[in-house]
Amino acid sequence: MSKSTGIAVALCVAGLWLCGQPAFAQYGPGGMGGAVHDVNRPKDPGSVPPEEMLASNPSLAAKLQAMLPTNLTVMDAAKGYNNMHTFAAALHAAADLGLAFPQVKCTELGGKYCTPETKTKGMNLGKTIQTLKPDMSKDDAKNAGKKADKEAKDDTP
Repeated sequence: MSKSTGIAVALCVAGLWLCGQPAFAQYGPGGMGGAVHDVNRPKDPGSVPPEEMLASNPSLAAKLQAMLPTNLTVMDAAKGYNNMHTFAAALHAAADLGLAFPQVKCTELGGKYCTPETKTKGMNLGKTIQTLKPDMSKDDAKNAGKKADKEAKDDTP
């Protein structure tokens, strides 16, 4: 094999390897076996961000606003969520379990949605419930997450 052919083959292999990286990035550092739930990944690429959906659906915005403290607007609460369903589920879980929504949001999304002293990496809703309600059994936390998920499905178009 000539030197130029070897270089071309190496470049093709590198290109194929790089193209495959985004496909496996969704599974987190453990590869396909260590899948990580990303609350920010929309269920479908064409989904509408919650702020847009709330702006165009005042009755939904009012219903969800009623579950928030008066000093937090539904538009501000929705920031950081990439789809309406995960936002509504988090809001329902907070309301159902008597948790402060900002605390749920911080635990679920992590990073900039937390105060400096409470920074977390973020986790799915079930783990969020377990973290914030450590006295709750794993099964009860799972059921609370399922209930919030059903309530969110009932709310969202």
